[in-house]
Amino acid sequence: MSFSDIEEKELTELFDLNGCVEWIEENNYLRTCLQFSSDVLQYSSTIALILKKRTQSDYCISYSMMCCVDYLSVKHLNQYSVDCIIYFGNVCLTTSQLTDSLPVLYVFTKNVKTESLDFIESAIVEIDPINCLFLYTTNNAFLAMQVIERFESNDKMKTIVSLAKLNKQSDKWYFTDSVKSVIDSKDDKTSDTKLGPFKITNDISSYDLVIYLGQCNSLELILNCSKLLEIDVNNSTKRLINGSKELGKRVALIEKFKQKSCHLIGFLITNPLPNVNEICCQSKKLSKRLHKKLYYISLIQAIDEYKLGNFGELNGFVVINSCYCSTALNSIDYYLPVLNWTEYQIACGVTKHYGGVLWNDNLDDTSEPISDHSDIDEASVDDLNKRLIETQVFETNKWFGLQVNAGDREAAVIKSGQKGIASEYENENIL
Repeated sequence: MSFSDIEEKELTELFDLNGCVEWIEENNYLRTCLQFSSDVLQYSSTIALILKKRTQSDYCISYSMMCCVDYLSVKHLNQYSVDCIIYFGNVCLTTSQLTDSLPVLYVFTKNVKTESLDFIESAIVEIDPINCLFLYTTNNAFLAMQVIERFESNDKMKTIVSLAKLNKQSDKWYFTDSVKSVIDSKDDKTSDTKLGPFKITNDISSYDLVIYLGQCNSLELILNCSKLLEIDVNNSTKRLINGSKELGKRVALIEKFKQKSCHLIGFLITNPLPNVNEICCQSKKLSKRLHKKLYYISLIQAIDEYKLGNFGELNGFVVINSCYCSTALNSIDYYLPVLNWTEYQIACGVTKHYGGVLWNDNLDDTSEPISDHSDIDEASVDDLNKRLIETQVFETNKWFGLQVNAGDREAAVIKSGQKGIASEYENENIL
């Protein structure tokens, strides 16, 4: 496989490959794993050839099906013994138990078009916000910087739009020079409010609007915003999301999850891995409050409704990982309730802040250890069930589809229906 000089120049600029070469040579890495997210996987082989041409390092290509660095797939390359990872594409910057195992260079695209800047500016100006927070997917970090730079010439916009910085949470995380101005190091004390992968100067509730550049996959962020304007420059679309309405949808799922008919629950353990032993121990104790029976399912790579269909006997699912975003949760379009860990805790009576609401504030906090042999007071279970209103129609598994009641009606006489061609064209062959 070969590539032209024009293609090499374009990819070098788009992915800052000069910065990658400099990082590899400075640290004398001899075995490098290039990991790609799905949105940039098409460039993987060409980028590997370009870097091989410019450095002495050997390369292997890895595909991350998740929203973050897939350390487990790299661990499978033990015989190759890679020295580092260079991650290309969108990432949620989540930490896990394996975060500090290898140094990682994050590479974000520098794809900026004038029409994209014009579209973003018009979308923001149209709403006319008073005080707004500007967030973005990592692949749009460079574009977000260009938007703020353009607003510098607008006296009104530069005072009301605050650009959040990305939080560097590991000493083994590195970034190319093109986006270093939006990286907030661990020792920076000027902003101490954490919001997923971001650091912001004020609490999110102090902003009347949150602007999100790209597709927002953070359920926690959406639920804590009064209004969120999602701007997708790739499809030139915008969407205003109401956090209260989204919270109502999640509460409805929790209600459905608490029904007696939802008895067999599947716990989906996915990457990035949380503290699995602790989660399993807590979930078993909490499940006693709702009399649920748990099954633990390991789905390390991507999950979807097709995989969940293999577990037809289960009545609901809980997605367990240590991720900031809700990409795994959003990827499932299923008719059964699928909750995250926080929502499961709320259903089981744990006092939690979620979506700007303090849940179960007058119930005992069940995060305290519960004996495996302890008896749960039936009165407390009844009280817990009343916290979220149940409806009788969901308490039994009712089938609302086509029902055949043979013998209920008299047999009808079979009659001939209409005959002929329903429609025809002028050049249609006559039979």
